[in-house]
Amino acid sequence: MPTKVKTIKLSYPQLNPHGTPARPDYLYRVEQITDSTDFVPKQMLTKAQVDELCACRDWKVTVVGSSMA
Repeated sequence: MPTKVKTIKLSYPQLNPHGTPARPDYLYRVEQITDSTDFVPKQMLTKAQVDELCACRDWKVTVVGSSMA
């Protein structure tokens, strides 16, 4: 039986609330997720986490601009 492809829609950039004004860093926010309980809407992900998802065959990742872009 083939593996289901999980989908995740992320928005970028999102300001990291733990970053500093002098050196802000940006995160990806989960907007929508299907066929997985690994993440939840509004959860923030780092670039490294998103890169890992993009490298996986069983994930379809979509990134859209955020309202702060």
